[in-house]
Formats: sequence, structure tokens, C-alpha cells
Amino acid sequence: MTSSRTGEVLVGLAFAGLGAAALIGGLRMPEGSVALPGPGFAPAVIGTALLLVGLGCALQALRTSEALASVSLSDLRVWLVLAVLAGTAAAFEPVGAAISIAISFALLAWIIGRFSWWVCIVAGLIAAGVAILIFGQLLGVRLPSGEFGF
Repeated sequence: MTSSRTGEVLVGLAFAGLGAAALIGGLRMPEGSVALPGPGFAPAVIGTALLLVGLGCALQALRTSEALASVSLSDLRVWLVLAVLAGTAAAFEPVGAAISIAISFALLAWIIGRFSWWVCIVAGLIAAGVAILIFGQLLGVRLPSGEFGF
């Protein structure tokens, strides 16, 4: 196995381990229900997803005969994505969930997908609307409204 494929397997297993840790941590907290999620609900769901995706990535790397496309830390887009994610986390409560999600999704679509600006804006607005519908209406979770009230 090439060192690139070994790295892909290890990264997949690292994500699976992180997912397992989040799942275990979430299961140690009150879960609540889908209608009224407790503090352990989101970590358990996200941990499960991360565990499954990490294992899937590791298995995919083991089954393929060639390495997947590599990502270099010297690529500016990697650092821009990390900056957008950190900025979203920092702005989520003070600015509000809807604005944070819309802006971050639009920026990520522009950075990663290289879509035109109007497609990125529409995608960001749709992502914010879907998040508000899922969390606010379906799950009954209050998202932070921030200084702007939405």
C-alpha cells in the first residue's frame, strides 16, 4: 500500500475515532427526544455520522488501487475554509444562526465549488432556510437570533 493510501486510511480512522468519542460523550448525557432534544442528542447524532463516514472513507481507501486527490496545506482554499468555519462558530450567537449559516454556506460554495456569486448567495439563503425549518419547526430547537433578531 502506498504511503498516500496509508494516510487516507489513517485519516478515515482518525475521523471514525473522533466520531466514536463524540458518540460516547453524547450517550453519557441526557438524550431527550426528537421533539425535545437533550444536550447529548446532537453529539450522539453527529458522532454516529462522523464514525460511519470515517469508516467508509477508510474502507474506500483500502479498496481502491490508486490514491484519491491530495490536498496540500499550502493551498489557500484549505486555510480559507478553516477561517470560514472558525468565523461561523464565533459569529453564530452574536450575529445569529440564520445570517451565520447563510454567509458561511455562500462562502464555502464560492471557495470550494467555485460557483458564481449569485449561485453562492442563493445557496446560502436556501441553506439558512432549511436549517431554520429543520431545527426551528421540525425539532423545536431555538437557534440564536443574534443582534439582528433573526
